[in-house]
Amino acid sequence: MLSDSLRQLIGFILVAICWGSTNPLIKAGSAGLDKVSEKYPQGGLKKWLAELKYLFTKWQYVLPLALNLSGSVVYYYTLGKSGNLKADRIALEYAN
Repeated sequence: MLSDSLRQLIGFILVAICWGSTNPLIKAGSAGLDKVSEKYPQGGLKKWLAELKYLFTKWQYVLPLALNLSGSVVYYYTLGKSGNLKADRIALEYAN
């Protein structure tokens, strides 16, 4: 069995990996969004829906986003189990 401290450390390391590794992939997956936005210079609901459609039909965007959000779930779970206010600082240090 793992000690609570070791479980927390593993949790925060997983968070750092999820957040740190997916941010560049999300940015790369959203490449080309500017071209979609340029088609709707007036903005509004049509532009927003077109951007959503563009992003959520690209697996290069959706998969890293899902992994990133999974990191957030692990973060809040680990934070809730830790009971330590330093937990957010630890996770952010590993993410950077």
